[in-house]
Amino acid sequence: MTNNQNPLNQQLQQKTHKFNLKHLKINAINANSLISNQKRYSILTLINKETPDMVLISEAKLNKRHNVHFKNYIMIRHDRPNASQGGGTAILIKNPIKYKTILIDKITSFKTLETTIIKIKISNKENLFITAAYATYGNQKEFNYEFNNLFELLQLNKPENYYIIAGDLNAKHTSWKNEINNTRVPSYPKEGSYLDICLADARLKFQNLRPNNTLKTLAYDSDHNALVFHVNKNTSDFLTLETQTETPRYNYKKTDWKKFQNILEQNCDLKIYNNVNLTNRQIDSFIDEIEKHTQIALQKSVPNIKQKNSCEPYINNKIKDLHRDKSYILSKINNIKFNYSYDKREELELLKYLLYKIKAQLKQEFANSVNHYWTNKIKNISKNDSANMFPQINQIFRPNEQNPIPPLKSPPENASLIQEADITIHNTIKDTEGNFIISKTTEKLDIIGTHFSKIHTQNEHMGREQLNRIIIAETNKLKNEMEQDKTLNKTVRTFSNENTADNPKQPDPEINYFTNYNQLNTIFSKLNNKKSFGFDGIPNILLKRLPNKIK
Repeated sequence: MTNNQNPLNQQLQQKTHKFNLKHLKINAINANSLISNQKRYSILTLINKETPDMVLISEAKLNKRHNVHFKNYIMIRHDRPNASQGGGTAILIKNPIKYKTILIDKITSFKTLETTIIKIKISNKENLFITAAYATYGNQKEFNYEFNNLFELLQLNKPENYYIIAGDLNAKHTSWKNEINNTRVPSYPKEGSYLDICLADARLKFQNLRPNNTLKTLAYDSDHNALVFHVNKNTSDFLTLETQTETPRYNYKKTDWKKFQNILEQNCDLKIYNNVNLTNRQIDSFIDEIEKHTQIALQKSVPNIKQKNSCEPYINNKIKDLHRDKSYILSKINNIKFNYSYDKREELELLKYLLYKIKAQLKQEFANSVNHYWTNKIKNISKNDSANMFPQINQIFRPNEQNPIPPLKSPPENASLIQEADITIHNTIKDTEGNFIISKTTEKLDIIGTHFSKIHTQNEHMGREQLNRIIIAETNKLKNEMEQDKTLNKTVRTFSNENTADNPKQPDPEINYFTNYNQLNTIFSKLNNKKSFGFDGIPNILLKRLPNKIK
């Protein structure tokens, strides 16, 4: 049974809702690296000021060693292979907009065009493909081939598919206000040229263009300005997006367990009689009620682990002041470049010098702040408490590395497997050979679970034929006995005032059918807190803390 097939687990699955949005607010930035905290703080400042729905990033220059987070946003990234510093793209999408990451082998292996691609639904039957792109300097024919191939592989010719492609394509043309047409190699003068481009479906409407029909730009700490645009459909006043509410991560270390137990005791006041035999249906009903109220108590008493900005621990007042000065100087430089005249050259040179000095100060201040933060972290390790000391040391010096499951490729003949895993088959991306590409983590787990469930389910084709016949015969015999006992209301023991269900007498000393309260406590106490919870969504640490009357 897969997770999706269990009715209890369905309550814990992501819930999808819909909402109308007047337009999508999108920023596109050539970040020129997100490795340093100074660069990450620049994007964080832009996000806080502009509150975009999405940020399309080119030249992130990240690799798997870099752990980057922005509060209230999910980061989808495609780092340049082989961990070489350079290139790389990413998309920040605001929570809780529902999206699907598009990973197609032929696209991710392009040599000239680097992309991060997501798909969102903008109506019941329409999709919007959003691509953060970066084109390296290279052969023009190769770039053209890959760009055309991108359109074909995403099937952007279909009427239900809209698209936005934005980023640094290292391309110049007089059509978009450049002095020359680019041969996709460096050309001069560099200043005042447009390398960051947004290519969009003609059926989309841009709402905040400048008078000269170009996109609005913002001064940014890079050799490129940031693009800012608001997008809607020509045919509609609203975009209908889907949202998803993901299961939160809980911080059990900071839980008020007394509060948890009080909430559970007050709300879960079940009248379960211990002097009568309950039917299977009654038992299932009581268990469902206990699980429901345990989940409610969990949500009300256990704090969530909130995602933070990865550079946030290092930001102090001095850094804020320096960054504010840097932003002011960048704006001044940007204004002069926009309205440049020869008599402003000295002012421009002075501003560039001041910018250089402020960046150097910021770099030093971030270094000091990072050192101070980690020095305090190490000093605060509890040396007299070995149980906590080693986990704290490991958390700092040996953090757990995530090993993401690569996209799964399923051939067309396995379509039934995808359906059995409760994956919507008509929404699943295919490659040019017709293979289904499974990129979403939950869907990967569902399809792997369904696959192993099928191959490990006992049937007449598995094992030795004679042994299979014996197993099937004995299994059927047991089923018939259970059905017969159920029909005759036959039980192992009849509970009464003298023999209660919470402290039963054993009918046979050699066969231990029952578990009493003390045995249950012992079982719970030995459970591993780090083990994943089951279909009920209740982790082991909660089972240990259940109030006595629930146990």
